[in-house]
Amino acid sequence: MGWIGVRVSVFAIVLPALAGCCPDQDDRLNCNLQPTSGVPVTQKGTAEYMIAAAGDAVIDSVSYFNGEHTESLKYPKQPVSVTVELEVGDPFGSSSYGYMTDGSITAHDIFTPADGSPITDSEQRCWTREPG
Repeated sequence: MGWIGVRVSVFAIVLPALAGCCPDQDDRLNCNLQPTSGVPVTQKGTAEYMIAAAGDAVIDSVSYFNGEHTESLKYPKQPVSVTVELEVGDPFGSSSYGYMTDGSITAHDIFTPADGSPITDSEQRCWTREPG
């Protein structure tokens, strides 16, 4: 059982990798993943938000900034993959909530600047069984 900020590569902006997982009274592991936390981008570019579940994991909700406002999805079809265009000053970030007794949830955010600058890539995982 655990959670980890597996990989964070940051070039254009500084991103904290925050995650939380905690067991509940039903022996489920609750996961709140935020691979990126909504910091404003410094360049125009493309954001891709991906969330996947394995085992008996359920993704309860996903939120992300779509270039105009925060989009929220309840019980999305899995896996989730969304690509949006962001302008300078738009927030880049997603959050996902889910739970499991035997499985994993992985959230992966990628920002690709339009000018060819290095990519910002952040991934977090919450699991009861190591994803493999």
